[in-house]
Amino acid sequence: MKVRWRQHEIIFASIILIIAITSFWWKMIHLSAEAFNNTYKLPFINNHVAFNLYRNLLLPQAGIFLIIYLAVIWVNLFIVPRLVAYKKVEKTNFKIQVTLEKKGFEIAAGIFFRKYLWLLIQVILLIIFTGTSLNIISYFLNEYNFHYPEFSFFPGNGHHLQPLLNWQEGYENAGAFLTGYGIYVLLRELIILFIERSGSRRNYNVLICNQSTAFAVVLLTIPYVVASFNLAGNPFFSNYYGIVIPVFLVYMLNTYWFFPLAKEQSFFKWSLLWKLLLFTFICSCPFAVLSM
Repeated sequence: MKVRWRQHEIIFASIILIIAITSFWWKMIHLSAEAFNNTYKLPFINNHVAFNLYRNLLLPQAGIFLIIYLAVIWVNLFIVPRLVAYKKVEKTNFKIQVTLEKKGFEIAAGIFFRKYLWLLIQVILLIIFTGTSLNIISYFLNEYNFHYPEFSFFPGNGHHLQPLLNWQEGYENAGAFLTGYGIYVLLRELIILFIERSGSRRNYNVLICNQSTAFAVVLLTIPYVVASFNLAGNPFFSNYYGIVIPVFLVYMLNTYWFFPLAKEQSFFKWSLLWKLLLFTFICSCPFAVLSM
């Protein structure tokens, strides 16, 4: 049995990509002509620049979601698997180091260097690709600012009295996103490592993890769909976060902790009942307060 957290995350990212693009186009279809013109076309008209619906709005907006999605996919399909694969190499190399001593140390140093040099190159290339793509998208979304004869994509070559494309912003946004996501991936991989090394309880812990992440995909997708398509108002979200998520947490707690702990004992024993009441309160109270 394998931990499916990474696969579930890729499925979730794919669902969010489809919903994000679809919901944006859906909002454009239902936007009144006056609101659409004032929001999107008017800046182009005022600057005497031709506006194209696909070139200056629909495709760039879809491109933002797609670039972020591709960055997530790249991390999960190309960076993380190779880092995880090094565990087996390091275990084998440890045996070499014990038997060959100095030679084994040199092999370990070489593997360590190649491993993290490769990781650094991957991250730099990913930031360059993501940042450059976001800058190009920014150009098409705000083309009315840069439509003059002296404009250049490269800083310093354009007319300084006119707006210049801020290339630094795209790379800063890409770096900030990848840093935040990298911290999350690190925590995720540490949890997966702990689960895979949990000894005799490994299969049981893997089962809990897989069911939790699968449920999490559903629980997070539902409010995103509702918010993206404006299907319900604030009462829905208050009830959802105040009732549905606590019920899910209590269900997981009872199924994988309380019931195995109770075994054949009566649930009405005080030694078990106070634990059930306490943890039910802990799971419910924070969400109930946030939903008010």
